[in-house]
Amino acid sequence: MMRTVLTVAATLLIAAIDSAYAASIQGTKERITFEGLVNRHGGEIIPNGYDGMNWFTVWVYGKKATGPAVGFQSVIRGAAAAVINSYAKKAHGGFTHSQTGPFSLKSGHFAAYGGVSEQVTFSAYRNGKIVGTLTQTLDPVRTQIVFDSTFSRIDTVFIDGTGDGITVAMDGLVVRF
Repeated sequence: MMRTVLTVAATLLIAAIDSAYAASIQGTKERITFEGLVNRHGGEIIPNGYDGMNWFTVWVYGKKATGPAVGFQSVIRGAAAAVINSYAKKAHGGFTHSQTGPFSLKSGHFAAYGGVSEQVTFSAYRNGKIVGTLTQTLDPVRTQIVFDSTFSRIDTVFIDGTGDGITVAMDGLVVRF
């Protein structure tokens, strides 16, 4: 009986480990969905450390917070999704691993934020040097992008759009730590 109770307690404890901690375990595959950061009408900058990453000019918005943004509505699958929101002439944002050690960006769902197409460049960095790029024209519809091996064992990803302000919506990122 005691062994069963301990086994159940240990199982529950392991299941309760926050994804940010799991992100620091080598070989862990994680889907980043941005759920639980804001309510469905809210919006805010993603806090550093969320899902093992530090985020820059990446915001999370609830499903009802953005109004008629066609691309955002097409990419979101749960209650929230992320957008590059730079308030600059050229949209620029990204993320870096918040722990020491590399990660690999495997895939994600992306869309041009508004009602028009957007040319987007994804850049992968390792130790401050660019090691991979992917440029794609995104339409305001959900598009799954699968990244090649140049996005493996990296420490930073930049996402650059050609439009002003909010330009790229994303959800369901798959990374491996």
